[in-house]
Amino acid sequence: MCGNGRVDPGEGCDAGGDRNNDERNNPCRTDCQPLRCGDGVVDSGEDCDLSAGCAPDCHWLAAR
Repeated sequence: MCGNGRVDPGEGCDAGGDRNNDERNNPCRTDCQPLRCGDGVVDSGEDCDLSAGCAPDCHWLAAR
């Protein structure tokens, strides 16, 4: 159960309650998964995340 402060099956993390959030660089997202490229939040080291023109590695696609 995401948000209970325990890492249950299917969860990568669980900081408990509102400590799971989708703010930049927060280590545990609201879906109880660790921050990662592709989670929709632009964290340190990423240029973009799930936006048009963003590569799977969270950096802008190079202009051709």
